Amino acid sequence: MSENGRANYQNCLDKKVYPILGDVKMPEITPAQITALLLDIQATGKAHATVIKVYTVIIFTRFPSHSCPLRSSAYRTAPAYR
Repeated sequence: MSENGRANYQNCLDKKVYPILGDVKMPEITPAQITALLLDIQATGKAHATVIKVYTVIIFTRFPSHSCPLRSSAYRTAPAYR
């Protein structure tokens, strides 16, 4: 990932994720907390694209690329994606 990409991810975390989730460590965030965070952002009138960006940042921060369920070989070879 480029330095600009990292800076954008960090900015998203600093401005949108950390203020709401506080001191919860990324691996400890539950699906319910992610849902609540995204609904809160949506309720403030932010664009749908912003909600998607925050979700993407959380997923890729919570699951590093080597362990992200969306990047696993099992996911890529699932029957629906062959």
